[in-house]
Amino acid sequence: MEPSLPDIVGSLPSPIIGADSDLGRLFLADPRHDGAALLSHGRAAAIALGAVLFAWAWRWHGRGAVTLALVVAT
Repeated sequence: MEPSLPDIVGSLPSPIIGADSDLGRLFLADPRHDGAALLSHGRAAAIALGAVLFAWAWRWHGRGAVTLALVVAT
């Protein structure tokens, strides 16, 4: 998977724009991308990060730290 930004991004004066949700929609709807695969990969990465955070907090600080870490992470 080699995603690229929509063509409209090159014509913008700055990479930071006010319509971030529009840019995201354009990115996922771009026919060059598989939007469903991009979303599922992103969700899998977030779940993996949550699992690592859970394991690390549990190992080092116990149940209270796990609760705090997962509340802060969500």
